[in-house]
Amino acid sequence: MLGSAARVLVVLAATSALAQTAQPGTTLRTSIPSQGSSGKADPAGQSSSDPLGVSAIRERVDDMQSTLSRMRGVLTQMEARAGGSKAPDSLTRANLDMWELMVGHLDKELQQFRDALAVREDMEVRRVAMYKQADAKAAAAARAGQAAWDSEDNSARRQSAS
Repeated sequence: MLGSAARVLVVLAATSALAQTAQPGTTLRTSIPSQGSSGKADPAGQSSSDPLGVSAIRERVDDMQSTLSRMRGVLTQMEARAGGSKAPDSLTRANLDMWELMVGHLDKELQQFRDALAVREDMEVRRVAMYKQADAKAAAAARAGQAAWDSEDNSARRQSAS
């Protein structure tokens, strides 16, 4: 009987250690839109969270992309106006060069943001997979403990019946 109680305590301790509900180092933020419904619970049992700031980076990428497209439009208009004049003066040429440099620089920054977003999304997928794996291990340990408890209980019943 004492051995059975000890086994149950070990299984419960292992289950509680593996099935932590709080995720260390995370804060609750808005849900990640690409994961489907916003009410979806994550493996730890909390509502969807964005611990890596994926949605904030996605917003910045979208904002930068729209800004960059507007800047390209302005640059195209400036080039059309400068091309319409006979000989563009040095100030117009300098403005065009400056805008081309800015658009090029923003293109590079946008690509860096896209790369960072891809890395963060990959990390989020891996984090969710790790929590699912931990939940599966905890469930397996609980089933094993329940099976051990049931077999102990059955053997104790057989002994008391005979």
